[in-house]
Amino acid sequence: SDEVYEDIIFDGRQHMRIASYEGMFERTLTVNSAAKKFSCTGWKTGWVVGPSDMIEAVHFVSRAENWCQPTPLQVAVSSMLKQANQAYGGHDTYWDWLRQMYQHKRDQISHVCEAGALSPIISQGSFFCVADAKQLIDRLVETGELADDSEFDSKDTLTWMDWKLSRYLAMNAGVTCLPMSAFLSGGFKDRYRYMRLSFCATDDAFQRSLEGMTSMSK
Repeated sequence: SDEVYEDIIFDGRQHMRIASYEGMFERTLTVNSAAKKFSCTGWKTGWVVGPSDMIEAVHFVSRAENWCQPTPLQVAVSSMLKQANQAYGGHDTYWDWLRQMYQHKRDQISHVCEAGALSPIISQGSFFCVADAKQLIDRLVETGELADDSEFDSKDTLTWMDWKLSRYLAMNAGVTCLPMSAFLSGGFKDRYRYMRLSFCATDDAFQRSLEGMTSMSK
């Protein structure tokens, strides 16, 4: 179970670990990481919790890897996890500050989406927002700014409507996003109408994105 976003949850929600449910600990490896919690993705440092027999298998696999985390980084992450329970940034704990900080950014990315005629699906956690782009796609096709799907080729992503919109947004609004079709199977209904945006960004980046989307929509 990938639970790296367990501490980045919004609107008072509580994260429930899969391993905490009856009969699940013995069947579950819970994977976590310092990257999302402490904004140190380059450290590539994480941990796995689970029953001893499954952890032994993880150790076996890890011995075959051709890279590892330097010991100082592991020590630093251990220290960070302990200190995170202390007061930070005017909040009772670092975790409280982290949740509020990202919740504010989630609200900012929602405004950016709306300015560009994207309909954001309000995120309940993580630092990603998925938006429904059908309204914008239909409008751009109607005005001739985006080619319709008559040239669709299932083997050529550049002919998919969400990929064409992604390119359009980058060029005309200065906003980059990832087409959700990259994550969805071919059988998913309306696979080509959703975009994913990251909101682990600075206030300046949000302002520039808002201006770009507003200018594009005029």
